[in-house]
Amino acid sequence: MSLHHYSIALFVQRLCVCVIFWAHGMMKAPMRKMQPSEQLPASALRNLKMLSITEPLGAVAIALGLLTQLTAFCFVLVMIGAIQYKRKTKLPFMSKGSAGGWEFELLLLVASLSVVLLGPGRISLDHLLFGI
Repeated sequence: MSLHHYSIALFVQRLCVCVIFWAHGMMKAPMRKMQPSEQLPASALRNLKMLSITEPLGAVAIALGLLTQLTAFCFVLVMIGAIQYKRKTKLPFMSKGSAGGWEFELLLLVASLSVVLLGPGRISLDHLLFGI
């Protein structure tokens, strides 16, 4: 495959990761106004509030290809935490119902990890600014 096609493939992958993390981060935005409760303890709410800010910001960075590998590594850590949470609550790999399994989180982990390992490609601010 030519380098041009390789960079286009990386760009498309980054955009897909961007859209998913943007959407999930924005879905958490209303939680910024919530108070802790029995169903949502303070520690969990604090994490969700933090993700409501960092996921959309990371999504923009990934889309632009700015600090791409660092941002993708942070997404890998987020997905490891999400998988651990779902496994701790005894959700199977694939599950029917609204809770779902953790196959989606695994897919996002692998997509983010491949961005870490392969880099941003030529269609990125990282390439333009830093030659990465």
